[in-house]
Order: sequence, then structure tokens, then C-alpha cells
Amino acid sequence: MHSATRPFLLVLSVCCGVSAPGQESGKKATEPIRVMTFNIRYGTANDGRNRWERRTHMVVARIRAFAPDILGLQEALHFQVRQLEQALPEYQTFGAYREGKTKSESCRVFVRTDRIAIEASGTFWLSPTPDEVGSKGWDAALPRVCTWAVLRNRKSHSRFLYANTHFDHRGRTARLKSAKLISAWTKIFRLPTIVTGDFNSDEGTTAMRHMREHGLRDSFRVIHPEAKNVATFTGFWRPGRGKIDHVFVSEEFAVANASIDTAKIDGRYPSDHFPVIATVSMPGGVAPKLMPVVQGKPWHIGDNPDLGALTGEKQQIVDHAVFRSRDGAWHLWACIRSTKIGRLLYAWEGSSLEQRVWKQKGIAMRVSPQHGESVDDWGGKEWIQAPHVVTHANRFYMLYGGHRSEMEHCQICLATSADGRKFERHKNAQGQSRVFIGPGEARDPMTIKVGDSFHCYYTGNPDPKDRRDTGGIYCRTSKDLVDWSRPTRVCYGGSPGSGMWSAECPHVVFREGYYYLFRTTSYRKPLTHVYRSKDPMDFGLDSDAKKIGTIAVAAPEVVSDNGRDYISSVHDLKGGVQLMRLAWAMK
Repeated sequence: MHSATRPFLLVLSVCCGVSAPGQESGKKATEPIRVMTFNIRYGTANDGRNRWERRTHMVVARIRAFAPDILGLQEALHFQVRQLEQALPEYQTFGAYREGKTKSESCRVFVRTDRIAIEASGTFWLSPTPDEVGSKGWDAALPRVCTWAVLRNRKSHSRFLYANTHFDHRGRTARLKSAKLISAWTKIFRLPTIVTGDFNSDEGTTAMRHMREHGLRDSFRVIHPEAKNVATFTGFWRPGRGKIDHVFVSEEFAVANASIDTAKIDGRYPSDHFPVIATVSMPGGVAPKLMPVVQGKPWHIGDNPDLGALTGEKQQIVDHAVFRSRDGAWHLWACIRSTKIGRLLYAWEGSSLEQRVWKQKGIAMRVSPQHGESVDDWGGKEWIQAPHVVTHANRFYMLYGGHRSEMEHCQICLATSADGRKFERHKNAQGQSRVFIGPGEARDPMTIKVGDSFHCYYTGNPDPKDRRDTGGIYCRTSKDLVDWSRPTRVCYGGSPGSGMWSAECPHVVFREGYYYLFRTTSYRKPLTHVYRSKDPMDFGLDSDAKKIGTIAVAAPEVVSDNGRDYISSVHDLKGGVQLMRLAWAMK
């Protein structure tokens, strides 16, 4: 979790005690990071044919062309930021406006959070009083800011400091003092550092010499040490005024590529500055230990539906799947239990995960006896439940619980789809939808790919007629989602207990070096236990050694879109299915 603002002096006091990052010595530079700095020209300028509304698409096009992991903007007004956020939804943004109000400019930062994690962030002012919002420093004409963050490469686990700034255009003293302030500030963290910005200072100025003499290298000059007549300011017409936009990196970073993007679109430059880009990398670090944390308030996507003549007096929504079809629509398929015919699957559709109350699409699937799916022998009701959808070989695969088979064990069944909308049951050699049975009451399947194999996690509760110790969460593996290995029990007992309902709706995700298992134990008062393991086949048997906490959700699914994680939950059974933002905090 990161803080949007953090006082400068507090950073000094806190970070003075920070130890050096856990970089593993001797490792080669891995997992490159793509960095871009771009002065986009403030959007209210009277620029004629180059006014903002006539070049917004060009700015977006150049950002997309490079696809930076980290993008530092200068002169970004509030409405420009909002437009770019809409055009670039895969990025998370932060950074205060220089006068503390949205009408002023900002050094906004955009981060691809599926690739880069934000551990902390904030803004300080380039002045003798950096905590003072809107403070103007020395001989500067305007207040100036530095937006910063502690970031982590999610694949290599390397941690580093990033800062994005815009020096004053008039105050020579202010530019030098700003350089000294930032270079001194970076030393506090004892982290590898990247600094981007419009410095309004050519390479030979005292301010830029100070940056280089205090541990920062110009990435462009690492790759192009002899380049002549280099400029980044265009005035929309032609390069001039020297190289004033820079991507600086500390010694820990290897620079693979660096350039100035001079591309035109339809004969025009996207801004009065060229974007400057660099691809850098550094040694990997130690995988962080994380804990999933719900952010903000939940919103309903599927309410308990009216099934007409099939509606049951005690009808409830339980296990469910959230997935995206080939045409981009989002789908919720949920098991409705205690209808007048038993259990069935019902469908909703939404245009985005953020949409409230998705459109009801009706009954999606009922039990199929001709495919070996039985009725519940507890009263002769239909029983089909717990769908989960993955993609493989350009098809959609849905595993679900088909309940009791003719072999007197509960079964996991399969249906497939070409488009993610219309599913057809898989037929095994006996013409049945079953892909495996048991042990015990096998149900609640979910699937994740680990390497080149699919891992299916499911509940194997004791058979009501056979109270032998078969309970817990099991896993089977497969290369094709059809032929599955023998089961291995991967989680059982511990503080959630070992009773029949102690291991409901398992769900596993991989995040930054670890597998995280969600194990539900309560629906009415939503409660799920969370486990963390390096081994996807071992989350602890009769032990809490791998348990890291609990989260107030039930039958969850973690889904991702545009670099953001969401988690679903059953809301006290009768209240439908909810979605919430999910963050990953250090623990």
C-alpha cells in the first residue's frame, strides 16, 4: 500500500533508518524497466493548431508506441491527467498539483502496476520549505514540485526510488538549489534511483553538472556519449535550446537503450518537447511477502434473481466465476442453490469490472443427466455448482461441480467454448462431462497454470455417507485440462478446523514469487483464510505455518484488468455477489 502524500521532513526521519535494499549480490541485471519523461505542454495554452484538443491523440500514440512502465509528465493540468487516465487505463497515477489545487500544473506519474508495484509515494516542493504546499523557492518564477515513489519490479523484485520533476524556467539559482535538494534527498533512501524531468537546464549548466557529480548518470549519454547538437525542446516547430529533458539513473542501473523520440504525426510534433525514453535494468532482489487487502467499499454486480416459478423461498447465491469473453464483455456465472429444482447456474453480464449491477442474462446451465450429472440424492433435487473459467489453446474451459456420479463419488465436470459465451459439455469416453471424481464430495474447482501444467484446486469434503478423514483442499495437475493426475491434499486442518465445511471454495493466485491460497470457512459472516507458499502443492497440513491472515470475503475469485486486482465475494448468501478493489500490502 502506498501513501499519496508524505511530508518531506517525515520522509527524512523515517528513511534515515532504512537499510540498504535486499539486492542479491552477483546477479545479472534482469527484467528491464522502460522509462519515459514527457513535457506535454499545459492544455490551456493558446497554441493555435497545436492546442491540446488537436494533439491529445498524438501524445497518447507516442506513449503507447514506447509503452513505458513508468511515465513522468510535466505541465500536466487536471483535465489533461483525467483524459490520459481514460486513454491509458492500465496505468495508476499519482502526484500533487504545484499550487495544491487541481487548476495548476503537476509532475504527474503514471505506473504500469501489473509490472511495477508502488510501495510509497508523495510530492514535495522545490523550496527551502519543501513540506509547504505551493511554496516558491529562491528566485523561481513559479512554485515547482518533485513527485516521488518507492517502486518495486514485480518480476525481479528489485526496489528503487523514482522522482519526476520540473525545474523553474527563469530562476538560475532555483535550478541549482533544486538540483542540490533532489540529489541530497535521494541519498536518504539508500536505494537505486531514477530521476526524470524537464530541468530547463542544458547539459553543461551548473545544475546538471551537480546531478552528475552526485551519483546520477544521464542515460542518453551512456548510450550516445558523442552525439552532437542534441535538443529536446521544439516549440512545436524545430529542435532548439539544447537538451533540457533527461532520464537520470544511479550507478546500479544498466542502460540498455536511450533515445529522444522525435517522431511526427501527420507532420506535427505531439508537444513542444520531445519525449525522452530509456530502457534500464538492475540486479534482482528478494521476493516480498505480501498480504491481500480489500480497498474501499464493495459494489454489487449480481443480485439474487427472480427465477419465476423456480424461485425458492430460501434461495441463495454461493460459488461463482467472473471471466471475460472473447468480445471483451465481463461475465458472472453463479450457483443459485435452494431453488425449487435444486442448484443451477445463472449468468450476468457487464461492460467493465467497475460497473455496478450487471445485466441479468438468465439461467446459464442446469444439470444434464445424459452427461452423467446426477440429481442430489438428498431429496431428489438438481445439483450443479462452482463454475471456474480459464483459457487454453484459444478456447475457454469451464470446470464445475456435477455432484454425484453413478460411481457414488462426486465429480468435477468440463464444458468448453470458442467465444466465452456459449459453452458445450465435454464428452469423455463414456459420453459424460466428467473429467475426474473424488475423493469424497469433490466440488468447488478452480484452475491456475503453473509452468506448463494446469493445477486444479478443489474441495474434497468427507462423503456424508462415509465419515473417513478425506476432507481438505486437493490439487490435480493436467497438461490439457482433460486428463488429470491423481489427487494430492495440499491444505487441511489448522485453525480453520477439519470439519466438513472447513475448506470451502479454494482459490489460488501467484504474486511476485509466492502462491496465495484463499480458503473460505464462512458465508453468512464472510471469512476466508489466506495462505502463502513457494510450493503450489503445499499450503500446510494440520498446521498454520503458511497461514498469513484472514480477509472478510466468501467464495472469492481474484480477477485482474488493466493492471488492477479485484476480488469477488458472496454477500451473506442472499445479498448476491460483490466486487472490491484488492491491493497487496507488505507483510
